[in-house]
Amino acid sequence: MEEFFEQMKIVSSSLGYTFLEKQPQNAELLYCIGKNTNARGIYSDEGLTVLEGSVINKIPSESFIKNWNRKREFEIRGSISEHGKDSYILTKNLLFSSPSAASGACLARSSNGWTDWKNKEGKTLDELKRK
Repeated sequence: MEEFFEQMKIVSSSLGYTFLEKQPQNAELLYCIGKNTNARGIYSDEGLTVLEGSVINKIPSESFIKNWNRKREFEIRGSISEHGKDSYILTKNLLFSSPSAASGACLARSSNGWTDWKNKEGKTLDELKRK
């Protein structure tokens, strides 16, 4: 039964569903706030999970369009709904492999996730996890 569960976890996460993944206990809530963005997330060994209900920017910067927008569109497809003319809202949790991938997808621009994700006291993820 445990082997079946592990296989289901792999299949569901590859389809973008993280409901079978263990959520970190007592994980500190992080925030990424910017233009048309008010996202919440949790950092773990697997990466950064942007939480359902987060508002993300719809309008990518010019440099982001050129380099990363297709990847972003693939990552968030099926996980968003309209939230005004300039933003989307996440309809499910999304796991990203790195804090920068998560903040870039939320802000729709190139981003250093280690400095753009902060706790409620304003400490960066870099200060919390690296130093």
